Amino acid sequence: MYMRKEKMISVLIIGLFVGAGITSFKLIETAKADILINEGFETWPPAGWTNTGWLDSYYGSSHNGTHWAYSWANGDTLTTPSIAFGEDTELSFWYGAENAGHPMSLQVKLDNSLVVWSHVGFSHTSYLQAVVDLSSYSGDHTISFIGLTSDFYGQMLDDIMISYPNLPPVACFTWSDVDGTGPGTMITFNAGCSTDDYGISLYEWDWTNNGVYDYIGGPTASHDYGDANEHICALRVTDTIGQTNVISQTVQAVTNAEILDVDQSIFQRGFPIRHTTDGDWGGAQNFTPTIDYVTRVDVYIRKMGTPSWDLVAELRQGGPDDANGGTLMDTVVIPAASVSTSWTWFSIDFDDTAVGAGSDVFVVLPESPPGQPNSYGYEWGYTNGDVYQPGAFWFTRNGGGLWRDLPTMYEFCFRTYGYN
Repeated sequence: MYMRKEKMISVLIIGLFVGAGITSFKLIETAKADILINEGFETWPPAGWTNTGWLDSYYGSSHNGTHWAYSWANGDTLTTPSIAFGEDTELSFWYGAENAGHPMSLQVKLDNSLVVWSHVGFSHTSYLQAVVDLSSYSGDHTISFIGLTSDFYGQMLDDIMISYPNLPPVACFTWSDVDGTGPGTMITFNAGCSTDDYGISLYEWDWTNNGVYDYIGGPTASHDYGDANEHICALRVTDTIGQTNVISQTVQAVTNAEILDVDQSIFQRGFPIRHTTDGDWGGAQNFTPTIDYVTRVDVYIRKMGTPSWDLVAELRQGGPDDANGGTLMDTVVIPAASVSTSWTWFSIDFDDTAVGAGSDVFVVLPESPPGQPNSYGYEWGYTNGDVYQPGAFWFTRNGGGLWRDLPTMYEFCFRTYGYN
């Protein structure tokens, strides 16, 4: 019977025969296999096969079941349908002589021309199994079983199987820190490098290699370990017939701890960031970082009344606005509702921005939008004197049209954070 299915091949030892004797032994290990043909001759003639001379269960006995193929004439030929060979295709069959006193000979040919197996003069009346390695052949082929003996007695052939192994999957994954060398501890995983000859149906992730699979899904996943310690992550992949493979790797978030860089915390009074009768006021403070990245800036601020507009914070290099040579690096909008009416250190979480140690960086709280109906707004704390010499206090009161610095008179209250 011509078929394609999956089957377990049990462990057994069989003899390989070439010429008239046993030349080697082969161990067939337990494995999943794709069965191309599994013919026990329970239906005669076998569907799709061609036959010249072989008979249905004429003399002798079966290996399994109740039927077998029987030959007693030189040239009897039984040929399979055309088969698409897979990788490492293998042929196995069982055969024996009807009578020990009448040796038989049997030959197997590929495409009825190339001899791939032969046993001349065998006389065993109990069935033996032969296995033929066809891994060096590819494409479509037929296999012919040819009796080479004419005698009053004959030979039996049964349980022909043509198969190739369905290999288990190979688990593989790569991983990376989501924010590179930033302070985050989220790691992404990609198991797209895992392979299987028929496809992988299941990916299971065990974040701490404790035997419990925490996430079951596709080939990509992510997990936040919450720290920069080493962790062992395991991946189990399952193919379409249930074979599995597990791999584990040590992973670690690559993070540079955020540190406080510049700290000007001295406070004396507040500067308006709001609309007044004499202008729309804004403030800026430049500083010189000693590290390469800026991650956030704390400003000491409070809300005055109930502003109708949200406070905006900018991170710039080179100047407080475009007109003064400032390059905008990032912008954060601070909802009015999130600002307290009491003086508070408010943290502005900028994108991790590469500025370079020793550069000229500005934190800017621009003026209020035009047309405000009242003078409600915000105040930014500052102190008298040149307490932070690497930077300066800047302000505008005409809607940003003119910025002025007062490098020796005042400093805004601010703290900067980042990493190298």
